[in-house]
Amino acid sequence: MVVLCTLASPARAQTDWEEKTAVQALIGATHFNSLVLDVPHSQDTSVEAGTEYTWMPLIGLSAQLPYMQAEICDAGLEGSVLAGWRSKRVTVLGRNNTLYVRFYNSLLLFDLSIGLYLSADLGSAARVYAGAGPLLMFAVNDNDTREFSTEGGSPDKNHDSSSAFGAGMYGRGGIEFRLSDKALMGVGMRAFSTELDFDNVRDETRVRGVQFMITYTVGM
Repeated sequence: MVVLCTLASPARAQTDWEEKTAVQALIGATHFNSLVLDVPHSQDTSVEAGTEYTWMPLIGLSAQLPYMQAEICDAGLEGSVLAGWRSKRVTVLGRNNTLYVRFYNSLLLFDLSIGLYLSADLGSAARVYAGAGPLLMFAVNDNDTREFSTEGGSPDKNHDSSSAFGAGMYGRGGIEFRLSDKALMGVGMRAFSTELDFDNVRDETRVRGVQFMITYTVGM
């Protein structure tokens, strides 16, 4: 596809690339591959909650900036901004079942990516595209703890928050169907992988998964 785009690039005027810049709105969900945050209790390290995140909703924006253009295909740079948030509650027993600890965990993920993409028209009705490159992920892990004793009394409360950065890679692809001259709508998938080191999690966390999304693109 790169060879075809290169050979056919004179078919459009060089200044036409500005009119072909695509802005894409994304909404969907992330499916994680075994994302478990093992959070130990701050007072009693024998009490540990393994909070597993399987799905997380996501929203975002992406832009594709063409460098080479032909009648049926484009190639260039793309960048994306994606965000997702999810909370979970876990209850565990400790100290020979004389108390129980309730963990309220929430995880915020925010990632920036930039890479190369290829796009090809399927006639006048649709297009397919693929892209890949590096990403930078920022995450915040919040942990609220409530410790209840079987002997009664007010629960002990504790709040702990940690943020982390991680670099990784992504790859994505999709298909979109034309709604009008400058608007398309379709579906896409994006795989990613990175590692995050939270202060309030026992080990370094590998964050990887697949994102499924509905896309709406203007400018193509």
